[in-house]
Amino acid sequence: MKRTLTTIACLGALFISACTSDSSLPDPSGKGRVRAINAMPGAPEVVFKIEERTLGILPYKQWSTPTRFDDFEYNFNFDVKVPDELGQDRVATVVTKIDADRDYIFVVTGTDIYNPTITTWETDVREWTEGDTVFEARFSHLSDTLGDVDVYFADAATPPLAGEQVATLSFGDVMDPRDFEEGAYAITITEAGNVNNVYFTSEENSFNATTSHTMALLDGNANDTTPYLVMTMSDIGLSLRITDPSYVPTIRFVHAAKTLQDVDVYDDETLTSQVASGVTFGVATPDLPTATEDKVYYYTPAGSTATTLFTQPASSPPDSQHSSMFLIGDTDAWSGVYVTLDRSSASTFARLRIFHGAFENSVVNFYVLPRGEPRTEDSIPRMPRVGFGLLTASQELAAGSYDLYVTDISAELNQLAGPYEVDVANGDVVFLQIVDTDDPTMIEFQDVSIP
Repeated sequence: MKRTLTTIACLGALFISACTSDSSLPDPSGKGRVRAINAMPGAPEVVFKIEERTLGILPYKQWSTPTRFDDFEYNFNFDVKVPDELGQDRVATVVTKIDADRDYIFVVTGTDIYNPTITTWETDVREWTEGDTVFEARFSHLSDTLGDVDVYFADAATPPLAGEQVATLSFGDVMDPRDFEEGAYAITITEAGNVNNVYFTSEENSFNATTSHTMALLDGNANDTTPYLVMTMSDIGLSLRITDPSYVPTIRFVHAAKTLQDVDVYDDETLTSQVASGVTFGVATPDLPTATEDKVYYYTPAGSTATTLFTQPASSPPDSQHSSMFLIGDTDAWSGVYVTLDRSSASTFARLRIFHGAFENSVVNFYVLPRGEPRTEDSIPRMPRVGFGLLTASQELAAGSYDLYVTDISAELNQLAGPYEVDVANGDVVFLQIVDTDDPTMIEFQDVSIP
């Protein structure tokens, strides 16, 4: 395994001209276009680089933005961050000659991030002329849980018919680009040769003339309610997440308000449409199905509709994804904080996020120390100055045992909680919240991880 530092100056042919007064490179004849997609389920973020210049930091399912470079040969490098270290591990290097007016997509697949498969899809950059009424599209198969598939691409009123698929694909395949008249299209994906075994059906999405789109069938992960989805990237870097509307989004309610009694939750002003019942302090509800639209939630005492304790609007949840509402505040000043949490796991580390729901302490510091290591005046907070009602950034932890502490931000850094013991293995995803106790000078941790 080769470890590289995040800052390396003047490495590779790409930067020769920047590091010397007289470049030895020939004059370029044109530019090609490069990008990458992380299609490895369970992979951490992949850092995609041309030589040592970062082109994208890619979680699973994400594309990098298309970028144009002179038609020379380059090292394309793929790195992953090492938890609790400044460095990165280099997991792959692909040497590729870029040709003018060619498009290159580097596809990261496999099961072991330290031994990934890097596949390069190459095609011509499409040139458009005034008056063109078509767009260009190609589909790829990057779901490693499905066998061969047929892809249908038509308006929603046209059912898929055997023999009318635009492509039959095996894992790793990408079809040749094909022109379609501009308009609205739905995607249907079935078992190859069996139009009745449907894996995926989308709603219609509009495609404009003189645009090029590469569409990838991928497996959903813990962030998705749908088992499969399609991620698209246009030639100018516009991305779109296309899902199956039969898999609805969800919401769960997390009770973090010490002074708030058990509540029922409704999504209508007349209190006839109950969403959740008996939501208790320190407890999170299961994921509950919801609609893809803006809502107002109404909170009443559990078992009673005689009064509404408070209301909280929530924006439209992401298609086929999970969201959470944290209930916070003090007596008669309660509210909800609506968030979408990253639930995805990574094979090389654990993830930790903490929600600050302790009203009595508006800003706090969080410490994450190896088990048994005392917190001292020299200890540095891992998550400093976190405000009430906010989530910490996701923390990547190496597998092991840790003690968590919380302090205020006074000069004395008074300890409010800890040590709170957390044991994690690679792939774990831990969500905690801090809440008030009967003692206003103390708070406590509660585990509200996804089951």
